[in-house]
Amino acid sequence: MKRLSDLTDYVSILPYASEIFGVYQPLIGWKSKRIEARFGDGLAQDKRQKKALR
Repeated sequence: MKRLSDLTDYVSILPYASEIFGVYQPLIGWKSKRIEARFGDGLAQDKRQKKALR
């Protein structure tokens, strides 16, 4: 296995899958409008299905 001894080329590069919003978004409780709308659509569809079963 090849090991890197000089890592100076990677000083300002974030590690794989380290999007900063993924850390802070849950901490502040922020929800996007798109996700909120998607959840609302799913809830409305679920309610319609339950009414149809009655």
